[in-house]
Amino acid sequence: MVELATTIWADGPSSDPYEPDKAQIRDWGTWVEGIITGLFNGGLIYPNKAALDADLAHPANTMAWVLGDATVANNGIYRKIGASGVGSWTRVADLPFSFIIASDFGAGTPNAIQATTSIPVSNSALVMLNVFEANTASPVTVSFNGGPALTVKTNTGNDVAAGGLVAGMRLLGVISGSTYRILNDQVSTAVVAAAEAAQVAAEQAAQDAANSSYDFVRNFYKNGVTSDDANFSTLEALVSGRVIDLQGLKYKVSSKPTGNRYVNGYFVIDNADDGATIHYPAKDTLVPLGAPINLMPNERYVAWPQGGPAVYGSEVLVKMNTGAGHEDSSQYVLTRRSGDGGASFKDYPRALFQRSDGKREMTVAIDNVDGQWLLTTFVQPIGGAVEQLKLYGQRANEYRQWGGSSPNPQIRVTTTSGSPNVVVYDADHGVKPGDRVRFEQATATVGGLALSGVMTVVEGGETNFTVAAGANASSTSDQNIGVNVTFIEDDWSEITFSGSSLGTAIVAASSLGHTMPTQVSGIAGRKNTAGDIFVTIHGGGVSGTCLVGINNIFRAGAPRAVASVSRIGGLTEGLEASIDIDHATGDLFGAIRTEGGYPYRRWYLPFGAAPADAIIAAGPASPFGAASPIGIRKIPGKNAVFGIMSGNRLPAAVDADPEIGLYLLYMSWDDFKNPSSAGFDHIHLFDLHYTDYLVQDRNANGVPGLYVTADGEAIGILWSDQFQTGTKNEGGQPSTFLQRFYIGPGAKPNPGQASDVAGWFGATPVLAYWPPEDVTNLSGHFNTDGSLVKRTFRRGLRLACSTTGTGVYALTFQDADGNAVSVGPASPTNYYVVATTFAGAHYCAVWNMTNTGFEVRTYDAAGAAVNRQFIVDVRIDNEWSDSRD
Repeated sequence: MVELATTIWADGPSSDPYEPDKAQIRDWGTWVEGIITGLFNGGLIYPNKAALDADLAHPANTMAWVLGDATVANNGIYRKIGASGVGSWTRVADLPFSFIIASDFGAGTPNAIQATTSIPVSNSALVMLNVFEANTASPVTVSFNGGPALTVKTNTGNDVAAGGLVAGMRLLGVISGSTYRILNDQVSTAVVAAAEAAQVAAEQAAQDAANSSYDFVRNFYKNGVTSDDANFSTLEALVSGRVIDLQGLKYKVSSKPTGNRYVNGYFVIDNADDGATIHYPAKDTLVPLGAPINLMPNERYVAWPQGGPAVYGSEVLVKMNTGAGHEDSSQYVLTRRSGDGGASFKDYPRALFQRSDGKREMTVAIDNVDGQWLLTTFVQPIGGAVEQLKLYGQRANEYRQWGGSSPNPQIRVTTTSGSPNVVVYDADHGVKPGDRVRFEQATATVGGLALSGVMTVVEGGETNFTVAAGANASSTSDQNIGVNVTFIEDDWSEITFSGSSLGTAIVAASSLGHTMPTQVSGIAGRKNTAGDIFVTIHGGGVSGTCLVGINNIFRAGAPRAVASVSRIGGLTEGLEASIDIDHATGDLFGAIRTEGGYPYRRWYLPFGAAPADAIIAAGPASPFGAASPIGIRKIPGKNAVFGIMSGNRLPAAVDADPEIGLYLLYMSWDDFKNPSSAGFDHIHLFDLHYTDYLVQDRNANGVPGLYVTADGEAIGILWSDQFQTGTKNEGGQPSTFLQRFYIGPGAKPNPGQASDVAGWFGATPVLAYWPPEDVTNLSGHFNTDGSLVKRTFRRGLRLACSTTGTGVYALTFQDADGNAVSVGPASPTNYYVVATTFAGAHYCAVWNMTNTGFEVRTYDAAGAAVNRQFIVDVRIDNEWSDSRD
């Protein structure tokens, strides 16, 4: 056994010092050298891992260092695996450095730093990091060598404040889990600012908590009838700057109090606008869904949308008129379309019904009946009488599936031997003769006919529609099959009555002495009735608004006909009437526009009652002394009716900058049907600027429209306003705007926002949030040979597939007719594809994306090309352009 150095060289007695034995010294030295050689192998250090891997001439468990490899993660301590000359090296530990320098060269962002080091960072070493630029937000993250983002924490464990890091600063810290905790401190001024902000937030939170726990208005009248002026004066003498919950109730005042932030309620002011009683919403009582959309920047908007835009599912179609004025040949009709409930709109690529023969063309009414868009126009020689009143139809594009994995059951289809007609039983079809329908993926033939390809509609009915196949059926058949159906949206086509226009048919059916109705002011249709619709008209030789019943818009076997023309409630005064229908009961209702001093009226016609027996009730005094067109909509499933109202003439008081109000009208459905009820509440929305272009003409300032989404959770308000001053050439023409408001309990909370707003009908206060707008999502499931299993069809777009080689599939964008469609620029940036295999040990990838399509390639488990089933999902972020509107 080798003795230790302390024994060999031990101090002896002072009178006789002990002399160490040299043999012991040699033994000790040899022992020490052996230990050093065993530990460091004679200094095995390699400049990179490649050099290390090339040198295997070392016994097992030999240790070596790699120091200087360009790949930072390769640097470290390694152990030899296997005998000398064979085996490999494996990394077992970080290099024993206690201090690592990291460099920030500005590759990241001020709040997401990207730093590099020459050796791997670890939680056992101090890491010094320079700061390239000051941070602008909190928290801040740092990533070393492309690794995970670590949150920078102060020594006390808090996030770094905005501005807490400045350019040139040196940070010294350690890595702990998902954080990089610095030992030195951040800039003190930022800390102070953050502390002050936290104090303000804490005070506001405490105040809000106090507000919510204390009823500031508990002794108020809050009935909208008895004045609360004195109560608000007392309140504001005690507290100011607070958030005061008005509890969704009404407070009568002479002017709106301003000492606090009032939410969730209304201030009721008598004689606020031309003698009318107006309800002014407190802050955030109405929940706007985004900012108003300018549908027609600085474009003239003439005609009155009493019925508002047409709605079908999430589709919203807005019709407009533009031109220099009512009596100008420059006037024409156009539409704009939304696919997301009115949150965003497509540009209009062309004008509809634009005249070139010295006549003006104009539309006033539009609606959707079972999927069929219906729009009326009239043409008039300039300065002359009305020439023609027309009705147009256009089936909305829609893709539906029956049977298979669809939630819809199989659909009934019948044929008759020797006839090409195929009857499809779908009560919600909404197609008229001449429309086209594409059938795909039928699970069986019917009467010997393959239900495949595009077929033309021969006739529609209440529960079915008939298409013409390309051949006669070989047998009579009645069976249920699975099939995918695309309703194709072709261009607008006129709906005539035995060859006559709608206006001619109305005159022929009327006993009221009409020479020609001036216009159709509203359209409504009952569901599943072969296209039985109602329109409201006025004009010709008779005063008063009329309800016109029209039968069989979709049917050819029973001729289309104007069944009746009757005055609403027997009135011989007033002008346009709006119209809507309660599909749960079949009841008709609407409002009648003021004119010549007549008050505006609401009307209600129970199902089956004669139009002359309609219940007529005058509402409260109009805020305007002149014409005020309005639309009315019932909220599905709720005891509520909304309307919209503004003036389209100058207000009674004209000043240098005249304004008129835009008002949302509200009352319960029960009150609406009761002629003795007080009528609508006027809820002030905006003040509209009256144009000085064609002053005193019906220049369409205001002219509001109203629609409700299919689920009854949001309403859309349409109006025009001159948001710039000056004449037409100076940018002073009215623009057309649309604003949506949340009215139901189903909007989603917007994360990170304060929930201090409230919806209608006692809904829990919530800030409304809607999904990203203007996104088209497509999907497709394809067989190994490229044939279709299942796909979606949206906004006139679908995916088609063909094989071009083993495991190579060409996917293209197509319209309903199978024509190629371009969805973006030549270098596409507006769509994204996710491809997944359907079954088995294989995978797939997306190749060669262009503006018209892309490739999907499928592989087996070994990576060889092989035909496999696959599914693709495509997201188009920016709305692609087509010509449907």
